[in-house]
Amino acid sequence: MTKKEFLSQLRKKLRKLPMLELRERIGFYGEIIDDKIEEGLTEEEAVAEVGSIDDIAEEIFSEVVVDKSEPERLSPWKIVLLIIGAVVVWLPIYVSLVATLFAVCISLWASFVAASAVGIVAVALGCVNVFKINIIVGSATVGIGLISAGLAILLFLSCILLTKGSVFTVKKVSLGTISCLKIRRKT
Repeated sequence: MTKKEFLSQLRKKLRKLPMLELRERIGFYGEIIDDKIEEGLTEEEAVAEVGSIDDIAEEIFSEVVVDKSEPERLSPWKIVLLIIGAVVVWLPIYVSLVATLFAVCISLWASFVAASAVGIVAVALGCVNVFKINIIVGSATVGIGLISAGLAILLFLSCILLTKGSVFTVKKVSLGTISCLKIRRKT
């Protein structure tokens, strides 16, 4: 038996191993055969010295815990029902939650813009009132403008945090949902 045939049959025997483990084991036995060939054996003799494929597979499976159970196969009707259920039930819930989250973000940004505008206008009008109309009314208006500007600063920081958190949350939920829906290929 040639090295290629040996490794191909060994790969078939070990197909239930995780892909990384399978590659490591096949590489390991390929190197053993190459070493024996370098020592002067023919390819067939080197393969024969490595041992029986069944014995090697049995030894590997005794070392590695492998889930040998087959996954449940879904019938076409179950798949159709799952897709319909996802579209009819979960998609509207997901869309409404995302829309609500971003509506809150937009409302908070609108509050920031309003507080900023009130702060600027109140300080400007207060300064005019101090010099032209009444110093008490002007001072009160400047004070209200400064309070509104301080509130705008706090709203700005809140807007940044909420927007970043919302984008992060939607991204994580979307990627998690997509990863759950991915169909795994048989190796």
